[in-house]
Amino acid sequence: MTPGAGPADPVAPASVVSPADPGAPAGVVSPADPVAPAGVVSPADPVAPAGVVSPADPVAPAGSPPLVDGAYARRWAVAAAAAADERKGVDTVVIDVGDVLVVTDLFVITHGNNARQVRSITEGVEETVKEAGGPSPLRIEGADDRQWVLLDYGPFVVHVFDAERRSLYQLERLWGDCEVLDWRTATDGPVPAAEAALDA
Repeated sequence: MTPGAGPADPVAPASVVSPADPGAPAGVVSPADPVAPAGVVSPADPVAPAGVVSPADPVAPAGSPPLVDGAYARRWAVAAAAAADERKGVDTVVIDVGDVLVVTDLFVITHGNNARQVRSITEGVEETVKEAGGPSPLRIEGADDRQWVLLDYGPFVVHVFDAERRSLYQLERLWGDCEVLDWRTATDGPVPAAEAALDA
């Protein structure tokens, strides 16, 4: 009999994977082997490789662009408000403007008593949002003169004023019909309108 794998020999030659052989050679994935090789995500593997977000993974990777998802925007806006408050921001409020604006959903408004505080608040907001898994601002305006610094994150915008400019522009009155979110307890329910926050 010629050497090799005949009908009576169930063992296939090297480098050939037979249906009866569930052990595929290196680099080959057989139907019986549900484990995909390195760098490949198979249907049986719910874990996405580094840098990829699978449907089962609700956490966006660091450095991802701002998400439209309201839950992420709200979480990061609350983090920004808390950071401003920690850096001595005065009368920090989060206003839901999503029903009246198409370009953003939330405003975070606060002010510092001097230029140094405005800068400290701005830096604290950037650092805290990143630590919370959020993005960097899409743009920053007013950072040089520190009278009205605007950090545009897309789904939410942070306004850091000095006291004089906040009193002058009165964004709370401009958006007085919008709801103010209770960011200290991170609740979604309405509290008195934005104008009331200014008068408090």
